Amino acid sequence: MRSTVIAVLILAVALPAAAEIDGASVSLVTPVVIVPGQTYTFSFAVQNASGDGEAIRNVVVSFPDGFTLFPATMTYTALVPVPLRPDWTMYVPPIDHTARWDDANGGLGELLATEGTAVAIDVTVASQLFGTPLFYCVEGDGTGAEPHQVCGCVYLSVSSVEQTSWSTIKAMYR
Repeated sequence: MRSTVIAVLILAVALPAAAEIDGASVSLVTPVVIVPGQTYTFSFAVQNASGDGEAIRNVVVSFPDGFTLFPATMTYTALVPVPLRPDWTMYVPPIDHTARWDDANGGLGELLATEGTAVAIDVTVASQLFGTPLFYCVEGDGTGAEPHQVCGCVYLSVSSVEQTSWSTIKAMYR
C-alpha cells in the first residue's frame, strides 16, 4: 500500500501540468455570405478553455493583404459592467491588417477560464477570397505553466460569391 501511494505521488509530480491557455480559440460568427469589394462586420467568438485558470489578456486577428479594416468600428461584449471586464483597448497598428483587443489596465487577464465573449470589426473584403485564412492569437496573462499564447487560423469557409461582369467572362475565354 505504501509503495502504491509513493508511486502515485511520483507520477503526480512527474506529469506536466495542464497547458495554461491551450484550448482557447477564436471562431468566425459572421458574415455568412461574402461578396468581394463589400464591407461587412466580422464578428468572432472568443472562448477561454484554459484547463488551469489562466485568463486571456489579448486577442489578435490578422487579415490578409487587400482587406481594409476600420478601427473606429471595433467592439467587444463586456461580461461585467462595473468594474468593466473585459477592459480592452482596441486598435489596428499603422500599416497593418491586424485588429487587436489588448488588456487596457494590466495585471491579470480580462477573460477568465471558461468564459467567452464576442469581438467585432468592420472590414472591406479583398477581391481575392479563395482559400483565404484569417490568423488569430489569444495571449494569456502569463500565470503558471506554458503555453501563454495559442494561435490558429479561421478559414473563410463561407459561401463566397464572385461578382462577374461581361468583361470578366470574356477574359476567361481569351
